Amino acid sequence: MQTDQLVEGIACANDPSQTYTLYLPPGYGTAEPDRTWPVLLIFDPRGRSVLAAELFVDAAKDYGWILMSSDNTRSDTGWEPNQKALDAMWPELGQRYAIDQRRIYATGFSGGAIAAYYLSRATGGLAGIIGVGGRWPQGLSSDDLDFAHFGIVGTTDFNYHEMREIDAMFAEQKIVHRLEVFEGPHRWMDSNLAREGVEWLEILAIRSGYRDRDPAVEERLFNKDVGRAEQLEAEQRWLSALRRYRAIRSTFHGLVDLDAVRAKIEALQGDPRVTEAEVIESRWDGFFVRYWTQNLPFLSLLKDRSRAVSTKEMITRLKIRDLLKRAEKDSYEGVVAQRALRTVFTQSGFYLSRELAAEGRFREAVVALEVALAIHDESWRSWYDLAGNAAQAGERKKALGALTRAVELGFDDPDAMTRDSRLHSLRKTKAYRDLMDRLAVARE
Repeated sequence: MQTDQLVEGIACANDPSQTYTLYLPPGYGTAEPDRTWPVLLIFDPRGRSVLAAELFVDAAKDYGWILMSSDNTRSDTGWEPNQKALDAMWPELGQRYAIDQRRIYATGFSGGAIAAYYLSRATGGLAGIIGVGGRWPQGLSSDDLDFAHFGIVGTTDFNYHEMREIDAMFAEQKIVHRLEVFEGPHRWMDSNLAREGVEWLEILAIRSGYRDRDPAVEERLFNKDVGRAEQLEAEQRWLSALRRYRAIRSTFHGLVDLDAVRAKIEALQGDPRVTEAEVIESRWDGFFVRYWTQNLPFLSLLKDRSRAVSTKEMITRLKIRDLLKRAEKDSYEGVVAQRALRTVFTQSGFYLSRELAAEGRFREAVVALEVALAIHDESWRSWYDLAGNAAQAGERKKALGALTRAVELGFDDPDAMTRDSRLHSLRKTKAYRDLMDRLAVARE
């Protein structure tokens, strides 16, 4: 078997239609014949197995982990593709690889995180999950959790509060957990945070006796963790620093001397700057929840067949201009406003517009996309979808303008335009032919 490289397209033995990208660490197959290895199952919501696996490769190499990253997991297409992927990949662990059955882990982003949670509850065989920008699956029991959870989420991720709720759920059940927040929207974290998740699970393996004690590794990872907490203090992010110190105390309990960490926690808990930060966070998180419950439901007006709703009306009802103004502020208020805007953008420009288009309600889909573009007007995908829906609604001029804007912002696939039946009514226009010529020239 090839080691220390990503190998794509490995077919599952039980279902060859299901494939994955594999990474075997250096020494696999040539080290001690009876050695077993930790494994990380990786679930990307678009089946981007290589992109997702690459985030973990360096850490997997350093700590001797196997990676298995699915090509077939999906979000927003129903549960069946994920169930097939899980059913095919799980037996691979015992049939083809020398896996340490005590150290089977999973990670996933968005719908991929949901797949990981389902797998844990279905099998009871996961020691830990690195959940990224996800939510707890509706209808799935959260009682008697039996795996460690390392949560990761962006500050403006529309699943930010859901990840906070998952972290609180583990805290309530006194299950070992941690939540790390990075600056950014709904996406995978970078490889540095991926490494932190792997290293956190390594420390837990030592605490559980699943890995031999290694004082050098324990001290190095402890010092790295403390260094990050000290950096947060230097940046005057007092509440984040306190949370980091608390996480360090929980992670390294029983392994290293924590007296200095406890002293830091005690000092920060009594610091008025921490209290002020907690008040501000609570205030603006409450603002988001109120916005979610009071304003976001206005999107459902586009589903009402008894009346027509204009783009202007929707922008007003959703308070888009107010949110845009708040989002400019260099404060937690600004972060929360950005989070609210990204939530509306996703709900309107992705979920709702596709639902309406599937029902043949193209004019309403156009309004949903125009609301999204009032928030983020540099998304070529949204402009392209607007062109398709406007064309089907008979708004040829708007469709051509939107298609031109999509090309200006980076759309560069004339073959996709040719295949897209939504654009059929535009193909005989000079503007459409000019765009096709423009894209053809760009490809030369």
